[in-house]
Amino acid sequence: MFYNSHFNLDYAIDVAFEPVYRFVETYVSQLGRVFLGFLTSAIVLLVLITYVIIVPYELPRRSWREVVLYFITGHWLLANLLYNLYKGSVSSPGHPPMDHLVACSVGICKSCLRPKPPRSHHCSVCKRCILKMDHHCPWLDQCVGHYNHRYYYLTMVYMWLSCIYVVIGMYQCFAEHYWAEEVNLSKQNPFKLLSSKLVQDAVFKMLNRYL
Repeated sequence: MFYNSHFNLDYAIDVAFEPVYRFVETYVSQLGRVFLGFLTSAIVLLVLITYVIIVPYELPRRSWREVVLYFITGHWLLANLLYNLYKGSVSSPGHPPMDHLVACSVGICKSCLRPKPPRSHHCSVCKRCILKMDHHCPWLDQCVGHYNHRYYYLTMVYMWLSCIYVVIGMYQCFAEHYWAEEVNLSKQNPFKLLSSKLVQDAVFKMLNRYL
């Protein structure tokens, strides 16, 4: 009898954070293509670095079998990564079909006031319900749902495999230059070496915390 939803704590928190939600929704929806372009540019830049720096450095030091294996593996990973990234960004995640749903049997979405099947969620960025919605991915500039979840998952898999592949392929080149520079720094100025280590640790901790 005395219940009032305006005195509910959850309701009060939602009202207090409504401007934040609105800002995030606008920010993500407008910068989705920027994130996707940045990711694609980073991949292209890494490929250019490999061809311009790593390949000329490693080519005289490797046998032809290792070079062929390196090229085949690298291009196979790159092709799969770009293909799944493209398909994940252009494939529709899936939306509830309005023609074959009975509202009383599947429920109604409170945001768009349309029939909402089980496991469907309303995306506040896309402004519509998504079938089997996982999350809205700014790197794909759309939601991850029923029809593009496979491409999103494979993009993550090939991204990790590509990172591992690049680390293994560049390790010798990196180690020779990095450790040689570190030895020179330690001989000249130990404070520089300590400060660089502190900066590296701080950057990695921030990345682990926020990403």
